[in-house]
Amino acid sequence: KQKTFVVPPGTRTIKFIVMGTRFNGTDNDSYIDQIFLRLLQGDVSCSEYEPPGPLYQRIYVDKNAVAFPDGQNWLTAYKTLGDALNQNNADPLIEEIWIADGTYKVTSVMQRDSSFSITQAVAVYGGFAGHEILLNQRNPDFYTTVLSGEIGDTSDISDNSYHVIRISGTTDTATLDGINVCCGNANGPQDPFGAGLMTDATNTHVVEVINCHFHNGHASEGNAIYNLGKLSISGSTLSNLPGSMQAGSVIYNVGVPANLQLTDSEIIQSCTECGEVIRNVGGAVMKVSETVTIERQ
Repeated sequence: KQKTFVVPPGTRTIKFIVMGTRFNGTDNDSYIDQIFLRLLQGDVSCSEYEPPGPLYQRIYVDKNAVAFPDGQNWLTAYKTLGDALNQNNADPLIEEIWIADGTYKVTSVMQRDSSFSITQAVAVYGGFAGHEILLNQRNPDFYTTVLSGEIGDTSDISDNSYHVIRISGTTDTATLDGINVCCGNANGPQDPFGAGLMTDATNTHVVEVINCHFHNGHASEGNAIYNLGKLSISGSTLSNLPGSMQAGSVIYNVGVPANLQLTDSEIIQSCTECGEVIRNVGGAVMKVSETVTIERQ
């Protein structure tokens, strides 16, 4: 049963009281389901219940959220980033994903070709405690958000995800901001490049990497990033550790569409006998501005 009322102009508070009636017996419990209060503007029409859409075109992720996970707020945040990305990739109205601190693994099952996949442009922000209402209230340096390719044995990289993040087919700017990316292992027969992030030439707009940290990635080329399109990196640190599986570049920039812009960042190759720290091949372009450190240690 549905009822519609006109809310007077200037109303600031609405009290919504739900009551149950006992018809017989001594049990005082009541069961109430599929009940909601919806505020409508303009033409008013009620329909069957549908979950409310995300407020401010934003959804939330917090592995420690305590309520039913629907991504609508911090209390009911999704517990996995994969669930949030599934909703984002299906809903062009979503503009932001806010992620609380903690480590979020690509998968918990042995599917190494799984990645955090972004196919609908969105700004993904990390560094939240899990209560903020404004973006400038977050603190990524203190509340660390980690996207990890670890799957099983943390002492064995052979079972890690090939790539932690894939971005492809986006038709507007996609952004990663305040995120730590680690522990991809791109050693598959079809997946030798880009352990941390793969950006595809099918992205029509730039992919932005802002205030992010890539580390402990393993690949024959592109331990941190494999770029085939437009990519801007600013305020970020990309590094690797010495190891037999990390002989390749930190960034692998490939093909004529590839356009890499570096600003105020550090790219560190911890391997004295390795090749280039950044490899630009096949007509790829790289531009550097402001303070950028490209170093082999």
